Amino acid sequence: MRSITNIFSLSKIIFIYWKRNKIFYGFIIAGILFIALSVISTLLGPRIKERILIDMGFASIELIGWISIIFIGAVTIIKNIDNKSIYFYLSKPLSRNELLLGTYLGLCYVLVSLYLLFCFIYFIFLFIVGVKVTSEILLVFFYLFLKLSVILTVGFFFSSYSTSMIASILLTFSSIIIGYLTHGIDYYIRLAEPPLILRFIYKFIQIIFPYMEHYNIIDYLLEVGISNTGLHTLGVTLYTLGYIIFIIGISSRIFSKRDL
Repeated sequence: MRSITNIFSLSKIIFIYWKRNKIFYGFIIAGILFIALSVISTLLGPRIKERILIDMGFASIELIGWISIIFIGAVTIIKNIDNKSIYFYLSKPLSRNELLLGTYLGLCYVLVSLYLLFCFIYFIFLFIVGVKVTSEILLVFFYLFLKLSVILTVGFFFSSYSTSMIASILLTFSSIIIGYLTHGIDYYIRLAEPPLILRFIYKFIQIIFPYMEHYNIIDYLLEVGISNTGLHTLGVTLYTLGYIIFIIGISSRIFSKRDL
């Protein structure tokens, strides 16, 4: 019981730290500008198409989400070590695992707050221009939230053992890119039938790196319609939760043995 209390107490501290940080507000301002520019640029076009308006807004939220979540996730633990605050936390009746989980939970609060704010602003713009927020749009944004959760987790993993903020950010970005490329490798595996060792390496890559193609729900929606996406959504959600638990477990193991 005390362990759970420690985790939630630390998560609030981490959330408050970022909420008071100027970088946090910089991301908010950048997000609002990105969303506004995407909507305005579409409205100023020769023809207003709902699909273009929705795609532009979605892309702007995804872009600022990528930037903000990779940065926040990949540097938090490193910043805590650099500014010595981590030693203050560990001087309390707080284990390293509790520190890691509390920090991650606090970053989840940051992700949820930023994402809900960006979506709320975007939906206001859609309401102003007369575009109805349908269940398909809500589902697409749910998948984007799952994708950003995975990105946050990958960044947090590299932050748990890296000593350099730049290295942690670059490793996070590279891992997500590999996660996108695995779909192409998957196509090659099915088409070329390579040797068993290459298949084994590919399966290893699939386990370690997030399979980002899971979150490409737009093409799937166009193919089957929203009424047939229930099992797919459940499967992707369970995959996301499983991957997060897997990566956080590895992070906890590494961080528990890290020389601070």
